[in-house]
Amino acid sequence: MNNENKSMKIQIKEIERHEIPLLISLIEEMAEFEKLRSELSLKAEILEEQIFDRERAKAALILLEGIVAGYCIYFYNFSSFMGRSGLYIEDIYLKPAYRGKGYGKQVFDFLEAKAGDEGCARMEWACLNWNRKAIDFYERNGAVPMKEWIIYRKKLI
Repeated sequence: MNNENKSMKIQIKEIERHEIPLLISLIEEMAEFEKLRSELSLKAEILEEQIFDRERAKAALILLEGIVAGYCIYFYNFSSFMGRSGLYIEDIYLKPAYRGKGYGKQVFDFLEAKAGDEGCARMEWACLNWNRKAIDFYERNGAVPMKEWIIYRKKLI
């Protein structure tokens, strides 16, 4: 495009089995960015099983002119109050060179459209409280923080 202020259209494609090592390298990059590298314990064979055999999550590569710019992982949850499923965004990650150019918005719009196509009542995700750029992005795009809820976690492995 001639206009430098407009981002190019990205392509989002579901990963294939042979791309699991690439996905892992992107997850490692994100963990480094989030200062959570010490939390990583994923293994290729387990990730492959969870995505492809058990279908617990969907993973997609974000491509720009055929070059991998990032990835997203999402899955479906359920709201008993609404009696409908929702789409939970586990990760949206763009490599640093692709941030601030509108590509994240394209990924967010893709996931929102997918949720709508699937009849989901809502989308949800967690965001680190220090990631002000992400918080501002989400709020600009109509999301509201759920301040009355506390996320709990109990590790099983």
